[in-house]
Amino acid sequence: MMFHCSPPQGKCEWVHLKDFVAHFNALHGPRYILSRCLDVNNSSEKEPEVLLEAPGCVPVVIEHKSVAWPPYHLCYHSNEHHLGELLFARLGGLFRDALYKMTFDPAYLNGKSKKKIETIAEQILGTVLSNLPMAKSQSGIGSSVPVPWHLRPVSHRERNETYPEVGLGIFFESEGFQVDTPDKILLKKLKKGYAEEFERLANNAAEKFAKYDYCIKLLVVQFYGDGSSWVEDEEIIEIIHSAKLPTLIDQVWVARQDWVSEYDYEIAWECVHPPDNTL
Repeated sequence: MMFHCSPPQGKCEWVHLKDFVAHFNALHGPRYILSRCLDVNNSSEKEPEVLLEAPGCVPVVIEHKSVAWPPYHLCYHSNEHHLGELLFARLGGLFRDALYKMTFDPAYLNGKSKKKIETIAEQILGTVLSNLPMAKSQSGIGSSVPVPWHLRPVSHRERNETYPEVGLGIFFESEGFQVDTPDKILLKKLKKGYAEEFERLANNAAEKFAKYDYCIKLLVVQFYGDGSSWVEDEEIIEIIHSAKLPTLIDQVWVARQDWVSEYDYEIAWECVHPPDNTL
């Protein structure tokens, strides 16, 4: 249930809620369809994301929240995506003769503005483009300016069956350790952080539901974190069950991964409040 990459950005959440609504319809029978994107149509007031309606059925309103911990994770992680996209757009076509790896320490991107990330990309591009033969040499090329980075070929002994034959991969790898199995003290802090953030967002959602007492009110959440803040699926459900949820929220649905292969998944949804999935 824990996701790493940033959620899709967009002015209207409907694009990202279509699959959830299809799942909701499959479970409940009624064919709810989008009636209005409330927060777009009335941006001057606090509104849920969407209103759904179906003939003869109670209308449904949905609020979609991203629960992140550490709280800056989504903001900082978006810098990785932005830098990677800028570099690959200019360099991807130039590194098709072999397999190459470009690495950064994500800590040096934390807190940077989008404009600063673009400046960093331009500086690195200038260095690489003016030193292509060196970049493709065995030792590769790198610098501590403007942030620490390195670009080099990937040797055959480093590869496994999942690696492509050619191309450029851009990676963000912390020099520090990754906490794959948090100890009890760290896990307690993580769960506390997620619990507080979830309750804050739930209260925020309830404010948007205030004038929709005639509707079924759904809070749809996705949990995000960096590599050192994983909590198990059962612990996420426990966080939701233990939360002091506003009475205005009828159901809480949480996103999870439905793995279709060893490396790929589809997003699925599970109703965790009320526990028996009844209103």
